[in-house]
Amino acid sequence: MFRNTAIKALALVTLFVLLASSLIGCGSTPEPTQPPEPTDVVAQPTEVPEPTKAPEEPTEAPEPTEAPEAPPPTEAPPPTEAPPPEPEESSIVIAIPEDPAGFNPYVSDTGYEQMLMELTMLGLTDLDAEGNMFLELAAELPTIENGGVITNPVTWEMTVTWKLRDDVYWADGEQVTADDVILTWNAISDPETGIWAEGIDYTGGLEKVDDLSFTVHYTATYPNYALHFGGENFGVWPEHYCDASQGFVAWDCNREPLSNGPYLLEEWQTGDYISFVRNPNYFEEGKPNIDNILVRIVPERAVIKTMLIEGDADAYMWLTPTEIDELQGLDNVGVTFSPTTRWAMRLIPNLAARGSIDAEAEPHPILSDVRVRRAIRMAIDVDLLTQEIFRGYNEPVWTELFRPPYVCEIPRPEYNPQAAADLLEEAGWTDQDGDGIRECHGCESAEEGYV
Repeated sequence: MFRNTAIKALALVTLFVLLASSLIGCGSTPEPTQPPEPTDVVAQPTEVPEPTKAPEEPTEAPEPTEAPEAPPPTEAPPPTEAPPPEPEESSIVIAIPEDPAGFNPYVSDTGYEQMLMELTMLGLTDLDAEGNMFLELAAELPTIENGGVITNPVTWEMTVTWKLRDDVYWADGEQVTADDVILTWNAISDPETGIWAEGIDYTGGLEKVDDLSFTVHYTATYPNYALHFGGENFGVWPEHYCDASQGFVAWDCNREPLSNGPYLLEEWQTGDYISFVRNPNYFEEGKPNIDNILVRIVPERAVIKTMLIEGDADAYMWLTPTEIDELQGLDNVGVTFSPTTRWAMRLIPNLAARGSIDAEAEPHPILSDVRVRRAIRMAIDVDLLTQEIFRGYNEPVWTELFRPPYVCEIPRPEYNPQAAADLLEEAGWTDQDGDGIRECHGCESAEEGYV
């Protein structure tokens, strides 16, 4: 159990005392025998006996009896070695500035929800620090070659069949099965209580094959199928534990998850800390390597910085450029940077009107015009943002397809404010009253005078 004060590791020391006992042999000493008293001797004449004849042959002396062999000396038993002391439990402290919304990254995207999910729940696949995909719950990656992926060249429909590992269990001992994946996706895609997720627009449904396999029916070819049920947001939730009637966004298991991942939730004190302990039944032998994780909620960034410097915190995410400059020169603090192949910051214009998801029926009054979107892009000075805002720590890219095996050589967009202004004029966005704000005068998707 973690407390509010610093974590103390208790070392148990066992003292073994070996008692040696010796046996001392004891015997009684006989008292000295008194000599007999003298007796009177009377001399009487006696007859002289005849001399005894010597034997004709000498009598052989008996052979000497061999002495019994002495028993070998008893060896002293080796000294009993004291068992090695129990290893101390390892632990780290992660400092974050606010309470996460829960263990569901779809509900809130602060990044801390993803961290909690990664500690406790698994997806079929996931990404490492370099952006490379690896398997978690999946026993293998479905491909065209192994028959797991089937495409229809006429309709462009696609089916993908996943097979799950058979050695992954929930914390209550129940096996992770296809029912859990199907429950999770059905809860996400529920039109009333679900939420939008990647791939939802291409997914016709999931079909159970057996306890450890299921098939995904896509209405169109979906190249990102390998991360559809994994990655940074997707975790599989237990079908026998979560109440589907509560809805994916609001169900209770979002706050009190049943783990199948490397750690178990121990305690959550809102506004103070969240503690985790190592899952002793995690399917990867020897993992995780750290026994306990304490997530401390510390709203003041200056306090977190002090905790790092003084050794009261071991990790802190998403430093500002100023904090990087302050901490990078310290001997006891190390600053690491996410590889540019792992994360991409994107500007995604919403093509539908506010409150709508149908860009065709209800187009956005401004952003639905491609000329406006092109003008916005031409008016962004990427080099200025890189140097002044991100202090040169980022690397600009012009497409999301910049990682192998999907690499597209797309030329860098032009920074040209005058060309951007000309495009806005052409699209009907002009400043006729001279107040510095462009209004709609003959634009396509907005009323006259719309600002």
